[in-house]
Amino acid sequence: MKEKIQKNIMILRDHKYDDLQVRQIRIGLEAGIDVNIYANHCLDWGQMQEIRIGLETGLDVSIYATAKNPEYPNIYYHAEQMKQIRLGLAAKLDVNSYLDMSSKKMVEIRTYLNYLSANDEI
Repeated sequence: MKEKIQKNIMILRDHKYDDLQVRQIRIGLEAGIDVNIYANHCLDWGQMQEIRIGLETGLDVSIYATAKNPEYPNIYYHAEQMKQIRLGLAAKLDVNSYLDMSSKKMVEIRTYLNYLSANDEI
């Protein structure tokens, strides 16, 4: 247990993270989730928050918590895009239909898919 606490403190002390990133990591640690999934200095606090919320709600965040393209390992979805993917996953929608869109288009497609799902059309 002491080892785990020391490891968590080392993550929080990492100088690569700004205050807002550290906050998202701390919240995740307190919630008992695996923060290693999003404790990445390439992610901003908003991206970290969306991944954390997904983990806290039991979603498979792998679709939006990893780089968009393996050839560019430091390019991720923006926080708003992550939010739209997370909301779609939570609603059990097929998010693959809007992964390559801007966040504004993602909202419209997710809203339409929600409508279809609510009306038993998909």
